[in-house]
Amino acid sequence: MEDVKKALFLCHRDGLSHAGTTKFIFDDMAEHFDLKNVEPHCIITGLKPNSSNQCNFISGRITYRESFLKENFPRCKVDSQLYQEIVTKLLSDSNFILIFERNNPFSATKGLFNQFPMLESLIFNIIGFYEDLKPEYVFSFAVPHHFINYCLLRIAELMNIKVYFCDIGAFPWQYNLYEGLFHREKIKNTYDVEGFQLGVKNWFDNQNRSYTESIESYEESGGLGVLHGKSSSFLDRFNLISSLFNENRKSGYTLSRNFKAIIKAQTLKFYSNRLKKKIEQRPSVDLDMFPYIIFFMHFQPEATTMPNGLHYANQLFAIRELSLAAPSGWKILVREHPFTFENDFSPRYRNEELYKAIDDIPGAQLMSFEHDPYVLIDKSQAVATLTGTVGFQAICRGRPVIAFGKAAYHGVYGVVSPENHFDLKEYLHKINNSSVLIDSKQVLKSLYKLEQEGFGSLVEDENPYNLDCRHRALSEAFQFWLEQIT
Repeated sequence: MEDVKKALFLCHRDGLSHAGTTKFIFDDMAEHFDLKNVEPHCIITGLKPNSSNQCNFISGRITYRESFLKENFPRCKVDSQLYQEIVTKLLSDSNFILIFERNNPFSATKGLFNQFPMLESLIFNIIGFYEDLKPEYVFSFAVPHHFINYCLLRIAELMNIKVYFCDIGAFPWQYNLYEGLFHREKIKNTYDVEGFQLGVKNWFDNQNRSYTESIESYEESGGLGVLHGKSSSFLDRFNLISSLFNENRKSGYTLSRNFKAIIKAQTLKFYSNRLKKKIEQRPSVDLDMFPYIIFFMHFQPEATTMPNGLHYANQLFAIRELSLAAPSGWKILVREHPFTFENDFSPRYRNEELYKAIDDIPGAQLMSFEHDPYVLIDKSQAVATLTGTVGFQAICRGRPVIAFGKAAYHGVYGVVSPENHFDLKEYLHKINNSSVLIDSKQVLKSLYKLEQEGFGSLVEDENPYNLDCRHRALSEAFQFWLEQIT
């Protein structure tokens, strides 16, 4: 009889999230696992599933993610040389440190040095867990951007265990499938998708409408613009506070802790409003006075910058490279992400010192929110981002795009990446000499190819942001992966 293949899966607590994850997987896929001779194990967050009927298929093979911090795995003998090699490589990985700090904020009395005992214990426990379980595959239903999840995939990779993960594709109704984390490669869909071109063409045309029209469906469908409320009226503020208070209470907060959390949130809101007002009061910019690259900043912290932004997670590095490479007389206009100042604001990622550092870079200028984003795109010489959807919008509108990170639309005609040993200075000078032209027909052709490589498709008249699309896409990507490994 063929040996059973062990596979480990990283999941959300009950398979439900805004992006849509693993609701359908284990019990529904039991027959597929059996046919492929795969024994699944599952790591989920510490919050238990809402229903005792969920995950019956693997009820005895579930580990809670937080167990790697709270428990020891002493039964496993860890090889000292392997441990040393993994620790050395992890500490030279900037994403490892940045994502660690995201979930474990440093302070005056809690710096990186005195958080090492927890970090070291986590690494040791994960190595020991893998030595005991001996999985052949580790699969994540999202790009890992929680620290424990990142460690689980990164350490598996360093132990020569095959690592796979899904991430939302360039089109909102699709997922991409990747092998490897540090050096990832897209696994392309080899199934024939019928009628896919209509959805792509409609999406392409939508990006060429006005900003208000093209963004409307995104916000109506529950996009980030809705998740982070825009209104600051007294009634809306009261409702937000009341909602936060009730959510904290359901999570088990004591009355004292709840009030402290509310006060902290409102203090941060006051600070973010003050910071936003300073940006809004910046001098007006005449876009016709000089050639410019427009750099759109990311909302942080998110997977779009850590780990998908690579070593550009601090966006100053990308802005500096643009400044060094730009032709004489060009400006680097920097536009802040408007959601930065909404509900989830964090001064750990935005403060006045950061904005001053941007202004101190030669040729760079942080600007106000006076201009429509599509006007900024259309009048620019090029658009720069780490991985943002604004790059996708820009290439559809015929502007050259510089994507510094692992953008889902990498490979689309007219999108370049300095990450691939690319001569940014030479490219920008070609643009200055009008020798880089973006042909919309070539862009559309490459978009057709891009959608064919991904997983998931639209049905007639379906909203592209409908979560049902993503559930179907993730299911399709997962089943494709299961076929490929067996």
